[in-house]
Amino acid sequence: MAPAVGGPAGDLTLERLADIVDARSRHFRRNLALVGAVGLIVGGGLATAGFAIAAANTGGATPLSVSLAPIAVEQRDVDIYTDFAGTLGYGATVSVRSPASGVVTAVPATGTDLARGAVLFAVDSQPVALLYGDLPIWRSLNSSSSNGPDILQLETNLAALGFTANGHMTVDDDFTYYTGVALKAWETAMGFSKPDTTFDASEAVYLPGSVRVDSVVTRGTVATNATEVLTVAVTDNVTDTVVGDHGVSSASSATQEVALQVTTTDQSLFSAGLAVQVELADATTVAGKVSSVGTTVKRSGSGPNSTLYVDVSVAIPDEPAGGLIEGPVTVHVPSQSAKQALMVPVRALVALAEGGYAVQRQATDGTLSYVGVETGLFSDGWVQVTGKLAAGDMVMVPA
Repeated sequence: MAPAVGGPAGDLTLERLADIVDARSRHFRRNLALVGAVGLIVGGGLATAGFAIAAANTGGATPLSVSLAPIAVEQRDVDIYTDFAGTLGYGATVSVRSPASGVVTAVPATGTDLARGAVLFAVDSQPVALLYGDLPIWRSLNSSSSNGPDILQLETNLAALGFTANGHMTVDDDFTYYTGVALKAWETAMGFSKPDTTFDASEAVYLPGSVRVDSVVTRGTVATNATEVLTVAVTDNVTDTVVGDHGVSSASSATQEVALQVTTTDQSLFSAGLAVQVELADATTVAGKVSSVGTTVKRSGSGPNSTLYVDVSVAIPDEPAGGLIEGPVTVHVPSQSAKQALMVPVRALVALAEGGYAVQRQATDGTLSYVGVETGLFSDGWVQVTGKLAAGDMVMVPA
């Protein structure tokens, strides 16, 4: 039972007052103002339009009165969000295959972060280096090689690692004498047993950026040039830009993303590029953007309780310093929105006995009148209304 809102005489409760209002509505035809005066305010008690409602069965003992205060009608953009559970991790796993045949003699520990110039693993005690780029290695390179983008990619990596033959190597698509000098210096620093001026396909693997090791084969595994030695997650995509003749500028973008399984009934809420909010386990929120929406429908479970879903990925474009902690997250997806909506506190609504709602508006001279409204979106204790109202109008709410 709701708490009593009257005095000791009769203990007038919300339920009792509702019965009184209902009984009166069966006997009298009310107009808008009168109905508003004896209606119920949603979430805020009772509206009395500045006068008291006496309890019908109390002998006139205790009138009911609620003090009201004015508040301005606001105009704002409103977004309503639907929440989805997801998992924050990194992008798709990449398989790293051996570029050489032999015995795998060294592998990194699972979870190791590797950047440009690091040793991914070793075959027959010869290092396989991590370099950045999109082109695979398809030929050996030396001063006899014809010009090509693979030479530019190699020279870009050498320059980014600080090997430019004392500034004599020009970063371009031409393998010159000084490219060979810079290459040999890099091979020496890496620990190759026979450093020379030829870049062989077995010396490195090109990946888009820095990686985190997910899994490794056992040392001693006999590898061919197609054996998967590592699986890694790319943690940063790196874009290199040649600066002048000898320099390289690098920019990176984080690849952390949220994986979601979205039922086909909710699939329409998602589209590539849609801005969303990602709430982390510590309750902080970061901006996200839908990067992909799967087109292959999958089934979860079996029998009558199974559901159909698609895979959705949400990227985190601006990863905070120090990265994000992997694990469960909540993705807030906008499902409804209204631009420049008129909003009033939910407590300003007066429920009418005939159905619908009104608000009590205060004029500049202090007089009060009821205005019928239709409700729309609800957000943070406010509700969208349409009716003969304007932004800045003052409506009454329980004080």
